[in-house]
Amino acid sequence: MSRAIIEDEGIEHLNIRRIAETIDRTQPAVYQHFAGKDEILAAVVVEGFVALVERLKRASKRRTPSLSAICSAYVRFGLERPRLYEIMFVGPPVIVFAVTDTPMPAQTAFQIFATAVAESGLQPSKVDTVTEAVWAALHGLVMLSITKRLRPGRALERERLERLTAAIVAMTASA
Repeated sequence: MSRAIIEDEGIEHLNIRRIAETIDRTQPAVYQHFAGKDEILAAVVVEGFVALVERLKRASKRRTPSLSAICSAYVRFGLERPRLYEIMFVGPPVIVFAVTDTPMPAQTAFQIFATAVAESGLQPSKVDTVTEAVWAALHGLVMLSITKRLRPGRALERERLERLTAAIVAMTASA
């Protein structure tokens, strides 16, 4: 329910009172499950990564090369769900990748990318670093699009994604 409030109304409308109203419960009932807004946001982030993983898994099975399909699915996810995407990647809360307490769905999303990067024939020692570079490039495209820093238009969005994806696939093939 918290994710729906964020996606429909924005994070500024998320509070314990609003959640309680939405689920027809009292505020103390909500506090029985969450200590506060930060815990709720952390749960929303994990839920967002679960949705992203589902999208990436579907994309990886659709066509070859899977890296291209995964890149496209990632960008589409961010553009279709900008408020959720911003919570997931800009915070709060801040999710740190590649540490022991990284939420499992975030680790899984990274691993899906890493598997696709590895399929390009990279040396195993380079896979994680190249995967981080791929993710960073895609994140930049999503954030610049969400914040309307790029020229508008569906054709331009498609062309940018196609060019970035082609550059990423070429980069992994030559790394």
